[in-house]
Amino acid sequence: MHTGRKVLRSSTALCVLGALALWLGCASITPAEHYRLHQDWESLRIVLSEQVKPGDSIETVRALLGTKTYESESHRAGLQVTAKSYPQDFPEGLKDSDTVLFYPHDQQGLIPLIFRDGKLANYSPRKYGLTR
Repeated sequence: MHTGRKVLRSSTALCVLGALALWLGCASITPAEHYRLHQDWESLRIVLSEQVKPGDSIETVRALLGTKTYESESHRAGLQVTAKSYPQDFPEGLKDSDTVLFYPHDQQGLIPLIFRDGKLANYSPRKYGLTR
C-alpha cells in the first residue's frame, strides 16, 4: 500500500511539472510567434507598433509576421484608391513597382504593408500604437 502512494505522488508531481512546463512554454511566446500561429489583431498590433520599423526589409518583416499573406488585383486596386484618398497616410504614394503584402487578422481585415525597392515605405508604427 505504501508503494501505491509513492507512485501516485510521483505521477501527480509529474503531471504538475508537465502542466507548469506547458504553461511556461506558452507564456514565453513572443507577440510575433503568437501572430504567426493565430493571426490575431492584438498580436499583429503589438508587432507593428513595437517591432516593425520604417525602412525594414521585406525579409525582416516576413521573419516577424510570416509569409502567409494575401494579394490580389482587387486588394491592390482598393489600396490605390485609399492611397490617393488619404495622402497623409501614404505620403510616398503607391507605385506599380511596389510590392504589397496584405497581412490578415482575426477581425476579418487585411493590413497592407508597402515595400519599395525591398524596404518598408509609407509606414508609421504610431498608426498601430497601443492604448494599454
